[in-house]
Amino acid sequence: MDRWVSTSPTSFGGAVRLRPRSSPVSWAIEVLVVAILYYAAARLGLLLAFEKTNATPVWPASGIAFAAVLLRGYRVWPGIMLGTFVANVMVFIANQAADVFTIVAVSSVIALGNTLEATVGRALLGRLIGPFTRASGRAQVLIVTRPDRVRRSRGVARVLGGSRV
Repeated sequence: MDRWVSTSPTSFGGAVRLRPRSSPVSWAIEVLVVAILYYAAARLGLLLAFEKTNATPVWPASGIAFAAVLLRGYRVWPGIMLGTFVANVMVFIANQAADVFTIVAVSSVIALGNTLEATVGRALLGRLIGPFTRASGRAQVLIVTRPDRVRRSRGVARVLGGSRV
Protein backbone atom coordinates (compact mmCIF):
# COMPACT_ATOMS: atom_id res chain seq x y z
CA MET A 1 0.00 0.00 0.00
CA ASP A 2 1.19 3.50 -0.78
CA ARG A 3 2.49 5.42 2.22
CA TRP A 4 1.46 8.84 0.87
CA VAL A 5 -2.19 9.61 0.63
CA SER A 6 -4.05 12.63 -0.70
CA THR A 7 -6.05 14.45 1.95
CA SER A 8 -8.47 16.87 0.39
CA PRO A 9 -9.80 18.37 3.68
CA THR A 10 -6.40 20.06 4.13
CA SER A 11 -6.31 21.55 0.64
CA PHE A 12 -7.69 24.74 -0.83
CA GLY A 13 -8.93 25.65 -4.28
CA GLY A 14 -8.35 22.26 -5.85
CA ALA A 15 -4.71 22.05 -4.75
CA VAL A 16 -3.95 18.72 -3.17
CA ARG A 17 -1.49 18.35 -0.33
CA LEU A 18 0.30 15.07 0.07
CA ARG A 19 1.01 14.07 3.64
CA PRO A 20 2.01 10.79 5.16
CA ARG A 21 -0.81 8.68 6.55
CA SER A 22 -0.79 9.00 10.31
CA SER A 23 -1.84 6.46 12.87
CA PRO A 24 -4.49 7.19 15.49
CA VAL A 25 -1.78 7.19 18.16
CA SER A 26 0.29 9.85 16.39
CA TRP A 27 -2.86 11.93 15.84
CA ALA A 28 -3.73 11.66 19.55
CA ILE A 29 -0.21 12.72 20.52
CA GLU A 30 -0.39 15.65 18.12
CA VAL A 31 -3.75 16.74 19.56
CA LEU A 32 -2.43 16.39 23.10
CA VAL A 33 0.64 18.51 22.31
CA VAL A 34 -1.57 21.23 20.82
CA ALA A 35 -3.82 21.10 23.90
CA ILE A 36 -0.85 21.45 26.25
CA LEU A 37 0.65 24.33 24.26
CA TYR A 38 -2.71 26.08 24.08
CA TYR A 39 -3.31 25.59 27.80
CA ALA A 40 0.16 26.94 28.67
CA ALA A 41 -0.36 30.01 26.47
CA ALA A 42 -3.84 30.53 27.91
CA ARG A 43 -2.52 30.40 31.48
CA LEU A 44 0.18 32.88 30.48
CA GLY A 45 -2.45 35.22 29.06
CA LEU A 46 -4.64 34.77 32.12
CA LEU A 47 -1.84 36.11 34.33
CA LEU A 48 -2.84 39.50 32.93
CA ALA A 49 -6.58 38.96 33.42
CA PHE A 50 -8.76 41.48 35.15
CA GLU A 51 -9.41 40.66 38.80
CA LYS A 52 -11.82 37.74 39.44
CA THR A 53 -12.45 37.19 35.70
CA ASN A 54 -10.97 35.38 32.77
CA ALA A 55 -11.12 38.49 30.58
CA THR A 56 -7.65 39.52 29.50
CA PRO A 57 -6.32 42.17 27.11
CA VAL A 58 -3.71 39.71 25.76
CA TRP A 59 -4.50 36.21 24.50
CA PRO A 60 -1.37 34.51 23.09
CA ALA A 61 -3.23 31.21 22.88
CA SER A 62 -5.01 32.44 19.74
CA GLY A 63 -1.68 32.66 17.99
CA ILE A 64 -0.78 29.14 19.11
CA ALA A 65 -4.11 27.83 17.83
CA PHE A 66 -3.82 29.61 14.48
CA ALA A 67 -0.24 28.42 13.97
CA ALA A 68 -1.22 24.85 14.86
CA VAL A 69 -4.06 24.83 12.35
CA LEU A 70 -1.87 26.40 9.67
CA LEU A 71 1.02 24.01 10.18
CA ARG A 72 -0.76 20.78 11.09
CA GLY A 73 -4.16 21.20 9.42
CA TYR A 74 -7.72 21.13 10.64
CA ARG A 75 -7.21 17.78 12.34
CA VAL A 76 -5.77 19.45 15.47
CA TRP A 77 -9.01 21.25 16.37
CA PRO A 78 -9.75 18.89 19.29
CA GLY A 79 -6.50 19.99 20.94
CA ILE A 80 -7.51 23.63 20.70
CA MET A 81 -10.92 22.86 22.13
CA LEU A 82 -9.52 20.76 24.96
CA GLY A 83 -6.85 23.31 25.90
CA THR A 84 -9.24 26.25 26.04
CA PHE A 85 -11.92 24.26 27.86
CA VAL A 86 -9.55 23.15 30.61
CA ALA A 87 -8.00 26.62 30.97
CA ASN A 88 -11.40 28.30 31.38
CA VAL A 89 -12.74 25.66 33.76
CA MET A 90 -9.67 26.03 35.97
CA VAL A 91 -10.02 29.83 36.13
CA PHE A 92 -13.77 29.74 36.77
CA ILE A 93 -13.34 27.17 39.55
CA ALA A 94 -10.45 29.13 41.10
CA ASN A 95 -12.58 32.29 41.09
CA GLN A 96 -15.67 30.40 42.31
CA ALA A 97 -17.57 32.05 39.51
CA ALA A 98 -20.65 29.81 39.40
CA ASP A 99 -21.96 26.30 39.90
CA VAL A 100 -20.31 23.40 38.06
CA PHE A 101 -23.00 23.11 35.36
CA THR A 102 -22.70 26.79 34.46
CA ILE A 103 -18.91 26.62 34.44
CA VAL A 104 -18.93 23.62 32.08
CA ALA A 105 -21.56 25.21 29.80
CA VAL A 106 -19.80 28.57 29.55
CA SER A 107 -16.38 26.97 29.11
CA SER A 108 -17.77 24.78 26.31
CA VAL A 109 -19.13 27.79 24.44
CA ILE A 110 -15.83 29.66 24.85
CA ALA A 111 -13.94 26.56 23.64
CA LEU A 112 -16.16 26.32 20.58
CA GLY A 113 -15.57 29.99 19.79
CA ASN A 114 -11.81 29.75 20.15
CA THR A 115 -11.71 26.63 17.99
CA LEU A 116 -13.80 28.28 15.29
CA GLU A 117 -11.55 31.34 15.46
CA ALA A 118 -8.51 29.30 14.39
CA THR A 119 -10.23 27.08 11.82
CA VAL A 120 -12.23 29.85 10.16
CA GLY A 121 -9.10 32.02 10.17
CA ARG A 122 -7.23 29.36 8.21
CA ALA A 123 -10.11 28.96 5.77
CA LEU A 124 -10.30 32.71 5.18
CA LEU A 125 -6.54 32.94 4.77
CA GLY A 126 -6.69 30.13 2.23
CA ARG A 127 -9.35 32.03 0.29
CA LEU A 128 -7.31 35.22 0.44
CA ILE A 129 -3.96 33.84 -0.71
CA GLY A 130 -5.13 30.84 -2.72
CA PRO A 131 -3.85 27.29 -2.37
CA PHE A 132 -1.90 26.99 0.85
CA THR A 133 1.06 24.66 1.10
CA ARG A 134 3.70 24.73 3.80
CA ALA A 135 6.51 25.70 1.43
CA SER A 136 4.86 28.52 -0.48
CA GLY A 137 2.46 29.70 2.18
CA ARG A 138 4.92 30.78 4.86
CA ALA A 139 5.98 33.99 3.14
CA GLN A 140 2.40 34.74 2.13
CA VAL A 141 1.19 34.29 5.70
CA LEU A 142 3.85 36.65 7.00
CA ILE A 143 2.93 39.28 4.44
CA VAL A 144 -0.82 38.93 4.99
CA THR A 145 -0.75 38.71 8.77
CA ARG A 146 2.01 41.22 9.47
CA PRO A 147 1.55 44.19 7.11
CA ASP A 148 2.66 46.51 9.91
CA ARG A 149 6.19 45.12 9.55
CA VAL A 150 6.19 46.01 5.87
CA ARG A 151 5.09 49.57 6.68
CA ARG A 152 7.78 49.93 9.35
CA SER A 153 10.44 48.62 6.97
CA ARG A 154 9.40 51.11 4.29
CA GLY A 155 9.46 53.91 6.85
CA VAL A 156 13.00 53.08 7.91
CA ALA A 157 14.08 52.78 4.27
CA ARG A 158 12.59 56.20 3.51
CA VAL A 159 14.50 57.80 6.35
CA LEU A 160 17.75 56.14 5.34
CA GLY A 161 17.45 56.28 1.56
CA GLY A 162 15.12 59.08 0.60
CA SER A 163 11.45 59.17 -0.31
CA ARG A 164 11.55 56.92 -3.41
CA VAL A 165 10.96 53.72 -1.45
